[in-house]
Amino acid sequence: MLDRLRERTYHAVIERGLKLTKPRLAVLDLLLASPESQLAAEDIFTQVNAHTPGLVSRSTVYRTLELLVSADVVDCTVVNSKLFRYQLARDQQHVCHYQLVDLHTGDAVSFDADPELRQVLRRICRERGFNEQYHSLKIFGEFKSRRRRVPRRPSANGSAPQVASAAAAAAPGEPD
Repeated sequence: MLDRLRERTYHAVIERGLKLTKPRLAVLDLLLASPESQLAAEDIFTQVNAHTPGLVSRSTVYRTLELLVSADVVDCTVVNSKLFRYQLARDQQHVCHYQLVDLHTGDAVSFDADPELRQVLRRICRERGFNEQYHSLKIFGEFKSRRRRVPRRPSANGSAPQVASAAAAAAPGEPD
């Protein structure tokens, strides 16, 4: 299966007029090794150089990713203004892809769609006369384990504790 995916991806790069240079192959092979994973450019730089020290510079990784994204071989997920994640494009993997993306950490968890969700999406496409090739669904938010707990403070009259205001709950120097 991985060999077929690798071959399809290499052909996609060549068909788009790009050469398969050693740095591009290294970036692609890293993404192919775990096609469901989303990696930051810095992670790609570190992991490629861990296997082959000095093969790529940061600027080479960024340029390579930019080329592969513009060629629709790699997808880029904008997590926030400072964090981007890259992964093999969905059409290189399979026909549908679903993810929960944490806005704070950039972590992404893939999941299989409920059959009802797939049915709703097919119905929407059918109603609009749209011939779907593949689809992607990303839900952005934060995982509960990352949520800041709002501290409780005792009330002045001894009744049940009250939830502190959001402003009081924010750490010093942290925006409300």
